[in-house]
Amino acid sequence: MWQNYIPSEKFKNQTIVYGNYINKLGFDEKFDFNDMRMLDIKNYLYSNILKKSNISSMLNSLEIRPIFLDNRIVNFALNTDNRNNFNVLETKSFLKNILRNDLKNYNFKKKHGFSHDFGEWTNNVGLKYLENNWMDIKEVNRFISYIKKDNENKYFLSRHVWKFYSLFKWLEVNKVKI
Repeated sequence: MWQNYIPSEKFKNQTIVYGNYINKLGFDEKFDFNDMRMLDIKNYLYSNILKKSNISSMLNSLEIRPIFLDNRIVNFALNTDNRNNFNVLETKSFLKNILRNDLKNYNFKKKHGFSHDFGEWTNNVGLKYLENNWMDIKEVNRFISYIKKDNENKYFLSRHVWKFYSLFKWLEVNKVKI
């Protein structure tokens, strides 16, 4: 068990290579959160954000690079103490604090993804399809029993009915047997 806590030779070599790379960019071993910002500017911004946004914007005849290169934004970022942006319990704390000051009654909700408003489709089409065609599968049977017993919220219901429905429709259309 203790061997798992000793870095392998491969890991040691990667650490040395990464350390050399960081040193060549002009950083020392005492790397802090504020240095992370410069690492992003010197590396990630150039090799990832600008490159990908430039390619996709040129493909669609748009000009979106200037926002990343505006000296006012860069100066603001460089003059902000990066330690204020990190919080163990909350993401984007700097932006949320600004919003809290401006919008006193704003309700900050947890991120939960996007869902479509399926309306009556979930019960009238999706669940009926699953009940009529796939109840012999243990997971589907258990899922439908759970929904009918616990009366789950609409968000959960529509997402999971859609997942099962789209999977089983695909299997049906492509004549795949399980």
